[in-house]
Amino acid sequence: MIDKLPAMYFFPNDYIASTRSLTMAQRGIYTDLLFFSHTMNGKGLPCDINELCKLIFQMTFDLEEMDQNRADLIYVLEKKFYIENDPNSGWVHVAYNPDQEENI
Repeated sequence: MIDKLPAMYFFPNDYIASTRSLTMAQRGIYTDLLFFSHTMNGKGLPCDINELCKLIFQMTFDLEEMDQNRADLIYVLEKKFYIENDPNSGWVHVAYNPDQEENI
């Protein structure tokens, strides 16, 4: 496998069409998840939600904000990603598997 992927395809029309039902915060989370998943060279994002929260969000002591961020992250993951059956894999974007259908 390539150590570092040189670039990624991004299709603005597909992104716009598939994110209309997301809030602005959820779109930001989705975009970060896409970019982080690309940097992980196909291994998938970590399965641990707490680890993903640390990866995506700024540190905050506001409990309401933390709960909302976590809820938004879980919502985006459940709509746009799936967990492969391989125990060494994590959350993978649905576009990488034609058998998975996007829910949004």
